[in-house]
Amino acid sequence: FKTMMPLVEGFGPPWFSRYGGPSDVDFRWEREWRVAGDFSFSLSDVAFGFCRDSEIQAFEKLVGDAFPFVDPLTDISANKKKLKAWPHLKNLK
Repeated sequence: FKTMMPLVEGFGPPWFSRYGGPSDVDFRWEREWRVAGDFSFSLSDVAFGFCRDSEIQAFEKLVGDAFPFVDPLTDISANKKKLKAWPHLKNLK
C-alpha cells in the first residue's frame, strides 16, 4: 500500500468533506506524474515553473534564469505571451 500511494489521486467530491475538509478539490497544483524514490533532472529539462506572481523574480533568480515562472492565477494570455518570449517555448499554442 505504501509504495502505491504516491500514484493514487482522488477524483470527484472529496470524501473528507464530511469531516470539515474542503467541499471541492483544486487539482491545479497537483498536475504531475509522481515518481516513488529518487528523481534527477537538469534545469534544461524544465520548460517552466509555477509560483505566485510575487515570487516569480526570486524563483527565476534561484534557477539562474534557466526557465521562466508564471502564476497560474494570472490571465492565461499574459502567461502565454511571457512564455512565448523564451526560445524553447516560442511555438506554444
